[in-house]
Amino acid sequence: MSKRILAISIATLVALLLASLASLAFAGGQQPDKGGKPKPIQHWSADQNLIDATRRDSRARPTPPRAARARNLTQVGFNALGGGGFNTDVWAQGNFAYVGTWGAFTPEGLFCPNDGTKVVDISNPADPVQVNTLPAPSGTQTNDIKVANVNTAFFHGDLLVVSNEDCQTPGARGFELWDVTNPAGAVFLARFGPVVAFDTPEFFDIGFGVHNTFIFEQGDRAYVAAVVDFGEALQLLFDLPIIGDLRIVDVTDPRHPVQVGDWGIVKNLGLNPFEGQGEDFAFKFLHDVWVEKNIAYLSYWDAGLILVDVSDPSDPQFMSQTPYPPSEEGNTHVAVPAQGGNLVVTGDEDFTPGPWGFMRVFDALDATHLAQVGSFGTANTFGPRPDAGDYSIHNVVVRGSSVYASWYSDGIRVVDISAPAAPREIASFVPPDLPDPVGFFPAKALVWGVYVQDDLVFASDINGGLYILKHVP
Repeated sequence: MSKRILAISIATLVALLLASLASLAFAGGQQPDKGGKPKPIQHWSADQNLIDATRRDSRARPTPPRAARARNLTQVGFNALGGGGFNTDVWAQGNFAYVGTWGAFTPEGLFCPNDGTKVVDISNPADPVQVNTLPAPSGTQTNDIKVANVNTAFFHGDLLVVSNEDCQTPGARGFELWDVTNPAGAVFLARFGPVVAFDTPEFFDIGFGVHNTFIFEQGDRAYVAAVVDFGEALQLLFDLPIIGDLRIVDVTDPRHPVQVGDWGIVKNLGLNPFEGQGEDFAFKFLHDVWVEKNIAYLSYWDAGLILVDVSDPSDPQFMSQTPYPPSEEGNTHVAVPAQGGNLVVTGDEDFTPGPWGFMRVFDALDATHLAQVGSFGTANTFGPRPDAGDYSIHNVVVRGSSVYASWYSDGIRVVDISAPAAPREIASFVPPDLPDPVGFFPAKALVWGVYVQDDLVFASDINGGLYILKHVP
């Protein structure tokens, strides 16, 4: 089986490395520019297709800024998060919200404008105040953050997990754990994963890093489910032992995280990660994870949605898969259970217009036999690119029968799935078009993250900052 998969053409290898923007030169970690001056090595991020699409089209299609638009949602608060741009995911816990910072190309050629995780006091939603910034390791970007209240024999309080992907070398790959029981005085606990450079043996131990995470508890133990970027693919290319792209790490003592289990499509299903489909990054790789009721919901890009039983974290077991027909683009980017696990909502991230990426609803009453029952797209989903924006779905959270989706330039969309076969939009908010402070992205709304706590909706805009919203009649 492994020999069959390893029979990959040189052309495929070149395509992968070009698409991933990963230089495999092991000569000291820097490359000279045309003038002979060293510049940082530039890596790929699993959302690099957003960079590529936006960078390409923003040059060709400048548009005037647009004011905020809303239906049944109203803005109650805003914080520009220091005005640095490149804001990523958002999560809230109690009276605080947390927003990460991405890395991307800038006009200066830097790939890591990451200035850490922003901690915002939201006790007064009309006046959110940034009270702390948790630094990221040098050369590292933060795509994903999660916070959960954890109670074990070793830790009682709010635990923050921050994903690490290196965007320069040396940089960190893995995740960090912080005690944010007192967010203004957050305490660093531990880092899982190595700090790597091109000339170190750990360079591919954890793929290109950890892209997404999820904290879950079982009995008196706590775990982080971590998504490793292209771990199995790189292990195949370099004839390394196969470790699955889903890593399960015991964080019962968060000062000493220990990996206890793993699962992946190469190791466990014998699939070829290089046999993707469609036009938009055609590979099979794990992109995101959500864990609920001992089931891990895996967003596996062109391999579709995969469910894995993690009741024994040391030995995850395959349950079911929803592969795409060959005629479809693929790109399962996010998956979240709904209605107690009877449904699963997924989002396909696709930057090829007509259609852009949209939402799907699956019947999961029998978790071993999933069936798509509905779908939803915005008015822009099936049309051409209307301007310099991007109109794909990105992330989702579910509360009751309402799906809250971040949709880049279509802002926040709230979709009722009480009738799963006929999802309908019930509210929306599109932030104003704000410029990217470093001039890379177009002056468009680009909503990356969404989170819901009580009656508040949080939206993180790549360019703008943190928006706090409420439903209105």
